[in-house]
Amino acid sequence: MKKVGIIILLALGLASCSTDVDLIGDYEDITVVYGLLNQNDSISYLKINKAFLGEGNALIMAQEPDSSSYLNNLSVIMEAWKNGILEQTFTFDTTTIYNKEVGTFYYPEQVLYRCVTSNKLDDESLYRLVITNELTGKIITASTPLVSDFPILKPIVNNPVKPTIHFPDNDNPKDLEWLSAKYGKLYNAIMRFHYKETFSSVTDTLYKYVETAYSPKKSETLEGGEEMLIQFANNSFYKLLEQNVPYEPAKEATVEARYAISVEYIFSVAGDDFNTFMEVNDPSSSIVQERPEYTNVENGIGIFSSRYNKSRLYYISPLTEEILLTKGLKFESEIGK
Repeated sequence: MKKVGIIILLALGLASCSTDVDLIGDYEDITVVYGLLNQNDSISYLKINKAFLGEGNALIMAQEPDSSSYLNNLSVIMEAWKNGILEQTFTFDTTTIYNKEVGTFYYPEQVLYRCVTSNKLDDESLYRLVITNELTGKIITASTPLVSDFPILKPIVNNPVKPTIHFPDNDNPKDLEWLSAKYGKLYNAIMRFHYKETFSSVTDTLYKYVETAYSPKKSETLEGGEEMLIQFANNSFYKLLEQNVPYEPAKEATVEARYAISVEYIFSVAGDDFNTFMEVNDPSSSIVQERPEYTNVENGIGIFSSRYNKSRLYYISPLTEEILLTKGLKFESEIGK
């Protein structure tokens, strides 16, 4: 009988225990940082927010600035280190943009951190970001080198003042060749053809372009000087124009003439950490959707890395212009115009 009583008491005790699960843990200040340095930018921007947690609909909370903004409670500086010596310090101030697109987080106004860095960043220095929460004393850091400049080898510059480019109407390869940049990992290249149009009904001239993106290339190392090559058929240039230049018939009838101007090669280069961040966050093709989290921010999360943009312009050669005249795209020669 005594044993039965103990069993009943245990059962009552278990029945009285709460089965509620607290899905919201204790609040933890998690700083989220996004920033990419480019020595060609006149102003460097950082996006710094805090992760938020609370009861209720997270999508609604995301629309409130106070949920993710530190307001004016952060001190944000960037140090330039060279050969172990602190060379320069940059101070970032808050600024408000008013044209953020509609999204999950509050808009159209949003706070960023900015610093004028025009002609002040050195690709031989290491840049260390130091963020201090002035309310808690918490310090968040991250470091990155800059992606350096690099030479474009082909197409060759055949004239230092006005280089020209020729596309024979054949399937022989056209080389786009360069040497890798120091600290550059991922290379995206675009070919952009610039031209202009005149119309029979109006006197305005419309400047336009069509472009094609090549498959990305990755360097083997971060040392720089690695030969990198993209090849594409010469006549793919004309196929690109045939597919993208003509309007629908009604609009095409209003075009009086087109004139070729130039071809521009545009490179976008990502630093090593930025490349890794993009790889980790690429859409998964696997049924396993969980993926590792990547960050190079100490005491926070996010990415602080570098990128570099470079372009080279070539004017259309007379021989290429002659071929364009035969393609039925209303291209004409400006010689004698």
